[in-house]
Amino acid sequence: MTYSPVLAHFSETIEGVTTIRAFGQEARFMEVLFKRMEANNVAHIALNCSNRWLGIALDYLGAIIVFVAILTALITASLRPQSTSSSLIGLAVNYAMLVPIYLNWVVKLFAEMEMYGGAVERIQSFIESDVVYRRGLDGGLRGRSSRAVEETGVEPFSYKSVPISWPLRGVIVYEGVSLRYENQKENIITNLNLTIPAGQRLGICGRTGSGKSSLALALFGALEVTAGRILIDDVDISGLHTDELRSRLSIIPQEVMLFGGSVRENLDPRGHFSDLELWNCLELAQLKNVVKTLPDGLDTQISDDKHYFSSGQRQLFCLARAILRGSVCLVLDEATSSLDTETEKLVLQAAKKAFKGRTVITIAVRKDGSMEFSHRLHSLLDYERVLVLEQGRIVEDGCPRKLAGKAGSKFGTMLKATDHQQHAIVEDDEAKR
Repeated sequence: MTYSPVLAHFSETIEGVTTIRAFGQEARFMEVLFKRMEANNVAHIALNCSNRWLGIALDYLGAIIVFVAILTALITASLRPQSTSSSLIGLAVNYAMLVPIYLNWVVKLFAEMEMYGGAVERIQSFIESDVVYRRGLDGGLRGRSSRAVEETGVEPFSYKSVPISWPLRGVIVYEGVSLRYENQKENIITNLNLTIPAGQRLGICGRTGSGKSSLALALFGALEVTAGRILIDDVDISGLHTDELRSRLSIIPQEVMLFGGSVRENLDPRGHFSDLELWNCLELAQLKNVVKTLPDGLDTQISDDKHYFSSGQRQLFCLARAILRGSVCLVLDEATSSLDTETEKLVLQAAKKAFKGRTVITIAVRKDGSMEFSHRLHSLLDYERVLVLEQGRIVEDGCPRKLAGKAGSKFGTMLKATDHQQHAIVEDDEAKR
C-alpha cells in the first residue's frame, strides 16, 4: 500500500523530468517523494519491529515448552523408573526442542499469508467490479459496492448481451447527450443530438477543448454520460460491459503502443487468426512489404531496443489491428498529428481503402494561439460530412466542400487561415535561404 505510490511517483517524475525542470518544480517533486518514502519506511519499521517482537515471544514460548517437556520427563522417570529409559527421555526432549522452530515458521507463514491476503482482496475487488448498478436519481456512478447498494437502495442489474455480429451496420446516434469527465461537475458536452448513418466518413474539427475527442471517446465508455443516451445499431451502449463495447470498435490514437513480443502477437494477442489473415490485413494496411523485410517476418520480436517501425508505420500497424478485428466503426483520434504530410496521406488512404463502406470518424484539432491543425483540414474535404464544435456544441454541420465555399462559414475560415499560415511558413523558409 505504501510502496506502490513511491514507484508511481518515481516513474511519473522520470517521464516528465523535462517539464518539471522547465517549470522549476524539482523541490516540490522531491518533497512529495520524500514524504512517500517516509510513509513507506514507517510501515516497514513497524513491520520489522512486530516481526522481531514475534520472534522473541515465540522463542520464549518455545523455551517454556521445552522446559515443561523436560520437567515432565524427569517427573515420569522418578515416579515410574521401570517404564522409562534414558533413550526415550532424550528422544522426547529432542522432539520438544523442534517444536519452537516449527511453531516459529508456522506463525510467520500465517502472518505473511494474512498480509498477502490484502493484495488478493484488492484483486478480487477489481474482478467483482464487473457487476454494475443502475444510476440513481442523484446521478450516482455505476460500480458501487454491495454495502453502498444496501444503504442507497440502488437496484443491481446485469450487463446486456449483444450478438457476436454487433454492430453490423455502424449507425451511431447521440440523443440529448451530456458528457463530463469523472470527478468533474461541469459538462464538456451538453444536450447534443447527432446521427451518423452507416458507412459515413465524418470529420470533426474545432479548437482545443471544444469536445471533439470527448464525443468520440464516449463511444468507448471512457466518459460519464450524465444525460441522454448513445445508440449503436439501436443498442444503448450504457448497458454494455466496457470490455465488450471496446472489443467491437476500433480507434487509432495519436500514440500507438506496441507491446513486447512478436509481430504476430501484437496483431493477434489471443491467436484467433491464421497467418493468411494476418498477411491480408497487413497488405490492406500497406505494411506487408515492411514486415516481409524483417529478420523473422511475423515472428520478429519487437522491443524498446529494436525500432523496426517508424511513427507512420506504427499508425498503419494500429490500422492493421482494426482491420483484423473487422470493426464496423473506426475512430481516428488525432492519429496523424505527429506525421508529415506524405505519411499522413498514406495512413488516411489506407484507412479509406480498408474501411470502405464502414463508419469512420476523424478528429481534427486546432491548437489555440496558432493556425496549426493536427489533421490537415484539407484532408477532410474528401469526407462526406464535417462537424465544427465550439464549447461542446455543434455550430456547423454539412458537406465540407459546400461549407468551404460558404460565406461566413467557420470551417471555411479555418481552411483559409491554414492556407495563410502555410504560405507564411513557406515565405519565411525562402527568406532564410
